[in-house]
Amino acid sequence: MTTPGHDPSLEFPGVDAESSDAHDEVDTRASRTDFKLVIVQSPVIPPKRHIADISAHREVSIGRDTPSVPGASRLRLKEMAVSKYHAVIYWDPERKEWGLVDVGSVHGTFVQSQGSSTFQRLSPARSASHPRYLGHLDVIKVGGTTMVCHLHREDDDSCNVCILSASNGLALVHDHKPTKPTLVGTSTTQSYTPDEPPDAKTAISNLKTRLLQQRHQRPKGQETNTYVDRAASRRMHLGISDPPKNTPNPEPSTHRTPRKRSLYERASQSDQSPAGQQKVANPEPISVSNIGHRLLSKQGWEPGTGLGLDKSGLQEQPIPKPMANRAGLGSATGE
Repeated sequence: MTTPGHDPSLEFPGVDAESSDAHDEVDTRASRTDFKLVIVQSPVIPPKRHIADISAHREVSIGRDTPSVPGASRLRLKEMAVSKYHAVIYWDPERKEWGLVDVGSVHGTFVQSQGSSTFQRLSPARSASHPRYLGHLDVIKVGGTTMVCHLHREDDDSCNVCILSASNGLALVHDHKPTKPTLVGTSTTQSYTPDEPPDAKTAISNLKTRLLQQRHQRPKGQETNTYVDRAASRRMHLGISDPPKNTPNPEPSTHRTPRKRSLYERASQSDQSPAGQQKVANPEPISVSNIGHRLLSKQGWEPGTGLGLDKSGLQEQPIPKPMANRAGLGSATGE
């Protein structure tokens, strides 16, 4: 029973788009017309290898990638204008002719008949075409590759253009089983078949597990508890010498601008307080155990010298100025 509007003659004769030559048990090469493709222009095919023998196969596909079906043969054109699986050239045993079908390529398949000056596209983009039966000296254009069809009878040896030899023959590409790259921490390569594609999520999970199980090994001679003076490394990288330790500073310059007296110096140099009291005598020197004495000693200060970079600062403990006549609120003065 056929569907209304369906024409069986327009069906693609092959059962599978990339069927194997092993299924072709009835048809033999002796019953096929001798068919060779002579490549006249191509950016990816070497000029010396320009003749492909198509009649040795019942079906040959054209595409950018290798075929994935076992036993399939392909004319591989590795250019971006060619789809991964672009077109198929097949032998029709009923019509005794070679046919061409575009299987839904993006950039299309073009054919120029003998005696014509224009190319005809077989089908729109991403749409399969009807079979186009080829004739002698028809021109096929796929991407940037242009090929001429040479169809001869078995006893026809008048054409010298398509004579096949070991130096000009272009080998067809057959099915290929890719292999996984070697993983970190393993020494063997794992292969997979097209029927069992690799699981990317599982492969990444296994790789993470292997990497986390590996311990980080330090170089020999480098201990884990070795202290690294990063400040010294930074000074060496910047070309800065190490800071001096407890070295006496040079004498102050005689042309230095007089330093402005501090508040404590002005208070200690005053003769009397407003109440007529004399200034308080200097207290006892600071002991060596005092925290201030120890901090200043670490900075290079020595007892008996002044403060500052040139040691011209204070040499004695500052004396607070009496403020008896300026008692604040709440003081017990009786007023």
